[in-house]
Amino acid sequence: MGENEMVTISYIYWLAAGLLLAAAEMIVPGFILFWFGMAAFVVGLVTLALPALGWPLQIAAFAVLTTVFMGFWWLHQRKQPKTETESEFNSRARDMVGKTLTLTDPIRHGSGKTFVGDTLWHVSADEAMEKGSLVRVVSYTDEAVLRVELVAPPDAVVAETAATAKDPLAMGADSARQVTDPTA
Repeated sequence: MGENEMVTISYIYWLAAGLLLAAAEMIVPGFILFWFGMAAFVVGLVTLALPALGWPLQIAAFAVLTTVFMGFWWLHQRKQPKTETESEFNSRARDMVGKTLTLTDPIRHGSGKTFVGDTLWHVSADEAMEKGSLVRVVSYTDEAVLRVELVAPPDAVVAETAATAKDPLAMGADSARQVTDPTA
């Protein structure tokens, strides 16, 4: 190679890198690789039009284009209205309001935990409650902590279950009392 010849990166490499990065976006979430891919693709097109463009300028153009594309994307995302910021978990917490459930762990010092199905929920209340107490969900916090109030202490729940045990048909309905909907 002579002293005046410039080393360039072929446009084919840039176009291939652009397509691969954009395709990789389908596997990796976040929409970040797409902008790297778009920048590489644009540099590939510019290199195709200007084959004498040296590799330092190609790399600089790639860096600048990536920054510009990602900056525009960030601004676009920032301007989008936040219609609902609740997570799916908070949506499930909202759906629990009004339901009655049995505590699987006691509430001490205002907080505790209970299972609803196979999901462990944090619960809070103003008063201490024993394991087995029947409670109603009255609200929830942003952290998806269910706020509960006492419906019946555990001894009342046990007495009711024992009374219905005499009627096998009623027992099937009461044994499914883990989560009930008072509006049903």
